[in-house]
Amino acid sequence: MKIKILINLPGTIDNGFFSPERGESRWAQNLAWMLAKKGHKVWCASVSKPVWGKSQEFFSLYKDNVTFCNLYEAKDESKREEFDVLFDPSWFHPGMTEFYRDFNSKVFIHGHWGGCCYDEPGRFPDERHYIAYPNLQVVTSMRNCAFRHADKHIFLPMPLMFPACDVEDVKDSIAWGVKECFFARKSIELREHSKYLLTLFLQLLKLGSKISRGYVINSEQMFNAPENDMNYVNSPLVQSLKINSNIICLPTRTSYSDIVNRVLRYSKILFRTGEPPGAPLEYEAISQGCLPLVWRKSENVFVNYYDMFGLTIEDTDNTSLITEKVMELTFNKRIREVLYHTCLNELNIHYDYDFIEGVLLELLRR
Repeated sequence: MKIKILINLPGTIDNGFFSPERGESRWAQNLAWMLAKKGHKVWCASVSKPVWGKSQEFFSLYKDNVTFCNLYEAKDESKREEFDVLFDPSWFHPGMTEFYRDFNSKVFIHGHWGGCCYDEPGRFPDERHYIAYPNLQVVTSMRNCAFRHADKHIFLPMPLMFPACDVEDVKDSIAWGVKECFFARKSIELREHSKYLLTLFLQLLKLGSKISRGYVINSEQMFNAPENDMNYVNSPLVQSLKINSNIICLPTRTSYSDIVNRVLRYSKILFRTGEPPGAPLEYEAISQGCLPLVWRKSENVFVNYYDMFGLTIEDTDNTSLITEKVMELTFNKRIREVLYHTCLNELNIHYDYDFIEGVLLELLRR
């Protein structure tokens, strides 16, 4: 059974499935790619029309199954021929339900990142609406949900589109992937944790032959976001990133190929603070043999495995203990190998395209 599905791709998609957006958009982009690969008719929409850019040649085998359009063109298409499924990974507000009210689709799927929103007024107008969760970490948040909602929650894993890489392939880099690290609206604890982790990041780069370079993912947000606490951004510590010859600050917009995955492939560790919980970057990192810092507060699915080696980071850890954990995670080859192969088991379902496809087909059979 082949389906016709509309997927909202949040963000500015100017390089097809190699566009650099993460989070909700990465979930959507990877799902669109997977379904196109399996022969389904995929309509990819956004507020502005997505384009292939330089990635068109790479996806030439599947692009005939993909139509890029804006959301208003998608609405017109739904009038000509009904969609089987409409999926929006950033459906966070009843206003989106009102926007999609005129779309013709057999099933509507609201992407969500934890908890149940099914009783939110105006959000779920009829039985065609479901809530989808992208990974086991957020699925576990449903364990206390009301029984009457049980058939409205679905586990729709974010497909991983790049083959897994071994943890000890050629890796001589480290990566900084902390989102909103110095935002003023965030807690002072998060900003202080980020500040100390950045100090550690720079210390590792002084080890010469062991670590040759550091990548700062989405550096424009760190330096230029209007939400930033400028007391941190203007500090000598943060500003030193711009002049350090061993650091590559990656802009938000990137060119051909998914540069984030390439960075992860050549990095030993990924600096994270556990926020936002449920984000897919930890999953992507492990798939590429790059071990992320895992914090207990995030209730990450990988916490149990990190606990085996005492490497889960706590908010109460002092700086010397955090340093010790980071050093072990970076340089202890035996721990890295065992931890990687153990965590990799959690990723198998994200490579199981038949299972992910089956989740959507099952909804249409109900």
